Amino acid sequence: ANRIYDPRKIESVQSEHSAISKATAYPNPSKGSLTVRVAVDAPRTLSLTIRNLLGQQVLAPVSMNANGSNEEKLDLQKLPDGIYLLDITSDIGEKYVHRIVVEH
Repeated sequence: ANRIYDPRKIESVQSEHSAISKATAYPNPSKGSLTVRVAVDAPRTLSLTIRNLLGQQVLAPVSMNANGSNEEKLDLQKLPDGIYLLDITSDIGEKYVHRIVVEH
């Protein structure tokens, strides 16, 4: 079989693997306000979900249309002090989990 090398095909496979190239959340520990900065290599609709360590959702998910570098502020004032997981999930199922601490 004769295979033709096509770099575009390889790039598309890599970008589909995970378009979320970087995600940070600060300040961490948070006193009630959290800024999430996400960089994506391809346009994505992301869902930001805060969960407790049992995996239960503790705040309504925030949706963000991400393209390039993006920022979203989350209000964590209602959450009791503790450790939480910030779940960033793309519309095609890519996942990124970030551990955050809330200390009022």
